[in-house]
Amino acid sequence: MAPLTCEPQNTSREQRLITETRNNLINLLNSQDKNGKNPCADFFGGAANAVAALSAIPFLPGKLNDYKTGISMNVPTGKVAAGQTYVTPGTATVNTIGGFYNTWYVDSKASPVKSLSVPGFGTLGSNNNQSRALQMLHELGHVVITGTNPDGTPIFKLALDGGNTALSEQNTAAVEAACGDLIKAMIKN
Repeated sequence: MAPLTCEPQNTSREQRLITETRNNLINLLNSQDKNGKNPCADFFGGAANAVAALSAIPFLPGKLNDYKTGISMNVPTGKVAAGQTYVTPGTATVNTIGGFYNTWYVDSKASPVKSLSVPGFGTLGSNNNQSRALQMLHELGHVVITGTNPDGTPIFKLALDGGNTALSEQNTAAVEAACGDLIKAMIKN
């Protein structure tokens, strides 16, 4: 299968990195090993579902209040239709002061001004192609539906972790365990 790409014109560096990362992940999710397997795609319910869900996430650059956050999404949690395999977030803000784009954060409000290291993502660091891929896949896990609760609300592949650092790290570790080898093999820094 030919690589799928989308080439935006007249876009910011930030938006180009989002598009490049999404395109890399679409190719990664559609890839297969010599046995026809892809543990990363399987983790998200198969390549077709993973690519459709990833393509539906409206990633846009924007400044969040905390440099320690890479991406923040507004994920709908209300009732879903029977058989629905993912939800589409209302927003997906890629933090322009976070680890998707930066290795350092300058705290100009501190006296004296401080340069602070932006936390890495999993074992892949920050501000590099592999880290960006892991960050997007982490967010993908928050929209993929694996079942429904008795009240019809979705059960997500990864529990929503906004503001819960320990749960976020646990979710990232699960994604990296399923996808890390492919990320390192297919996406160069």
